[in-house]
Amino acid sequence: MAAAATFIAQLNGVGMSFLRVIGVSFTVTLAAMCSAAVPSAGLILVLTSMGLPIKDASLLLLADRILDRIRESINVVGNAFGAVIINHHVEKDLRAYDVLHADDFNLNGK
Repeated sequence: MAAAATFIAQLNGVGMSFLRVIGVSFTVTLAAMCSAAVPSAGLILVLTSMGLPIKDASLLLLADRILDRIRESINVVGNAFGAVIINHHVEKDLRAYDVLHADDFNLNGK
């Protein structure tokens, strides 16, 4: 998304100062976290926050659609790895908790 926003900025003759690059990086990070379920919403959000015309985003929609599928796959794999890592670190504690509180659960209804 940052590369797409920079491309649109250069296309419109908008200079990218160091502070603007930092702002784009921050906005892209927030957009990636907050608009994951809406395709191409992050790109529109970044362009709007930079004050760039949204009509130029149509030039990138096909490429962004393909890249969005790749980003989604990476996000799913990353979430799966995170769940596995957390499970690895807390598995012993969870087993100990289950053994300790096994009598608290009455499955026979008695």
